[in-house]
Amino acid sequence: MAGGAEAAGHTGEPAARRRSVRHTFAMDDEPRRSVISVMLIVADAAAAVAWYKSALGATDLWDLSGVAGLEIDGAPFFLHEADPRKATEFVDEATSLAERGMTALLTAYRLPPHGDQRAWADAVRAAVLTQRRGLDVLTAWADRLCYFGHSGGAALGAILSAVEPRLFALALASYGSGTLKRIAAASLPQNDPVADAYVEFLHRFEPASYVAVPGARRLLFQHRSDDEIVYLSEGLRLFDAAAEPKEWREYPCGHDTSTPPQARADRVRLFAATPQ
Repeated sequence: MAGGAEAAGHTGEPAARRRSVRHTFAMDDEPRRSVISVMLIVADAAAAVAWYKSALGATDLWDLSGVAGLEIDGAPFFLHEADPRKATEFVDEATSLAERGMTALLTAYRLPPHGDQRAWADAVRAAVLTQRRGLDVLTAWADRLCYFGHSGGAALGAILSAVEPRLFALALASYGSGTLKRIAAASLPQNDPVADAYVEFLHRFEPASYVAVPGARRLLFQHRSDDEIVYLSEGLRLFDAAAEPKEWREYPCGHDTSTPPQARADRVRLFAATPQ
């Protein structure tokens, strides 16, 4: 799993807060033996779920409208609806990392539209646990685990930085403090009590509160100086909140900090760094 100057960093949050964060995104039965289950890529997840239920008697584990977990005779398996826009995203970088002797894993997850507190909370937790299960798989091949997340993937990486002690380094690209609530508010009705309550609820997923948790992991924050989607000021606030060790890098590349050669080179440098 591939996985961005110094500023005044937070010293971290109280131990009780760290325990609460780790409990929220804890795997239900850890520690546990790694289990690898099949994930099938399908064109229509809803239709596939219906077919497996009617034809093979599958039962629901969970369903996030595009990504679903099912079970047949106690054996879990997963369905993921293909997104043509993202089918090959990051594949070339993963290939480049593999050519350098690294093992790369591209995980799949989906977050729902804004507005439903329960649906969002369940989806974020499922997405974080997907990353953690990916780390379980990678431990079979690697003794140093790193993470790269871009935009929404960086938001998940912020959570992982607080709850996943196995990670040596994380590169978090094109995300910031306050970004989630700002974008959600823009997509919901204005002056609506339900929408306002939902936006306030999102504070529990504020990435600054996670990267502030002290740890041995290294953090690389990557951003574009004039990103039109995630503002530079938001990215800098996230960096300022993060506990050391951390590094900030800017690139003239638009919101997509996943493709510029220098951004990629900086991630490789981070992942290949010798542990202190």
